Amino acid sequence: GGAGFIGTALAKYFLEKGCKVTVFDVFVRNALQYFPEIKEYPNLHMVKGDVRDLQAIKNALGDATLVFHLAAIAGVSKYFRIPAEVMEINVIGTYNVLEAIKDNKSIKAFFDFSTSEIYGSDCFNAREDGDVKMENIFAKRWTYATSKIASEKFCMSYYWQFSVPFIGIRPFNIYGPGQVGEGVISYFLNNCIKNETIKVTGDGAQSR
Repeated sequence: GGAGFIGTALAKYFLEKGCKVTVFDVFVRNALQYFPEIKEYPNLHMVKGDVRDLQAIKNALGDATLVFHLAAIAGVSKYFRIPAEVMEINVIGTYNVLEAIKDNKSIKAFFDFSTSEIYGSDCFNAREDGDVKMENIFAKRWTYATSKIASEKFCMSYYWQFSVPFIGIRPFNIYGPGQVGEGVISYFLNNCIKNETIKVTGDGAQSR
């Protein structure tokens, strides 16, 4: 997911520090297009690949010391329309990345990007070591969150069994320049810029 919104920001950060960066992505949500200067860095290597392809991930790793796993299908419209594909890419994709790195001794840290959604609909005073919720299994709404709970458990299992240096990240509605895809803050801001109505679902008391 290196060409996504967060991945692009990370790539830019490390390239500016003189690091070698490999971006592995299917380039569907491509935030790199908003930062063409990134492609001018000689230390950037871009690979078009799918996290469902284990060998492609292994080939792209090279001598990496840090791995950031951001590949996933997110967005409400997606998990209402293609819930099975959301589960496949988010869970099997994570498994493939873990399989690709578990015996790679050059890797010092593996960062898995999860979501605040795993805390469920009532997210108040959330703790890193607190409980997470799968919510109603019959509701499409929780497909994405469930896939991320499973992904995190895969990561923890590989830490326990294979000592994979796993660090979990649970973003809470991140937004900023070059954002692609869906996000409530970006929706609100874009509507403001275009002088359009801001739509709030429910009573507006929701919080993260």
